Amino acid sequence: MNATNSMTRAEFISIMLSAAALNAGFKGTQKPMKYELKPLPYPYGALEPAIDAETVKIHHDKHQAAYVANLNAALERAPLFSPPVSLADLIFPGF
Repeated sequence: MNATNSMTRAEFISIMLSAAALNAGFKGTQKPMKYELKPLPYPYGALEPAIDAETVKIHHDKHQAAYVANLNAALERAPLFSPPVSLADLIFPGF
């Protein structure tokens, strides 16, 4: 972030793309928008032996949850994006 405590366009796009990669789910119409991390559609151990259950759990519950938290924090600082819109509309408006 820059010295004025506002987000650069690159930081905003990075947060949005991270959230899109998570396929975060929209939680309704409250303002500002809030996204939540969807639960995995399979058990943590389903990818073993390629990826152990603990690695999947940490990646989902810690790393991906941080992306969603950062997206929500960015949206709190960006009142322009208060109306409920999809992540696709935030990333590619008018596309």
